[in-house]
Amino acid sequence: MKYPKVIIPVGILLLVVAGFLVWASNPSQPEDAVLTQARQLPGVNYGESKESFNLTRPDATTGFIFYPGGHVAAEAYVAKLAPLVQSRPVNVYIAKMPLSLAVFNVSAATKIREEHPELLSWSVGGHSLGGAMACRYVGTNPGKALNLILLASFCDKSIADSSTKVVSIVGEKDGLMNSGEIEKYTANVPSDTRFVVIPGMNHGQMGNYGKQPGDNQATISDQQAAQELLTNLQTVF
Repeated sequence: MKYPKVIIPVGILLLVVAGFLVWASNPSQPEDAVLTQARQLPGVNYGESKESFNLTRPDATTGFIFYPGGHVAAEAYVAKLAPLVQSRPVNVYIAKMPLSLAVFNVSAATKIREEHPELLSWSVGGHSLGGAMACRYVGTNPGKALNLILLASFCDKSIADSSTKVVSIVGEKDGLMNSGEIEKYTANVPSDTRFVVIPGMNHGQMGNYGKQPGDNQATISDQQAAQELLTNLQTVF
């Protein structure tokens, strides 16, 4: 039986879409033991809403909205960010993204901000693709974020004239987004942007979701990477 020629391209397209949906619906997951420990961190309240996973404390006056990396579950960043809440009066909201891709909800921070009018100021940031989308949020919402924190990420759209303070943190052993790649986009961020390279840290150590394809082997432990990241985040808050 001969089928119309149009059937073949449509069939291929449907297979591609189906394959993408299967891939996107199975993001890298948090490591169970690490996540369980982080949920029980003293002084940090762990919760969840439709929009985000929430790490809070009653005396917080500022909020930090975090966009996860592409194809990484939002909870995979709980363990790295909970110690920040424990040590500083800040609430962290890790945004849930459609299909675990921040590109599908760049404005996620707007909804989260609206849900928490009690907080006096806000910062945004993200890991890898999430950081780039957080930068786009800053660019389309001037004056809404005091700080932009880029973890192994860059601004693909210019915010060079923005009043938002930018901190860029990358691991020395990052196999997916090294400091050389980030340097290509320095013209897109303000001239006073602070660039930090953490020795021995790789891409996946910005979260807790295990080995990522294409990444380099880290030469520091995950515990040391977590402490180095925390130290740098504390300088912002």
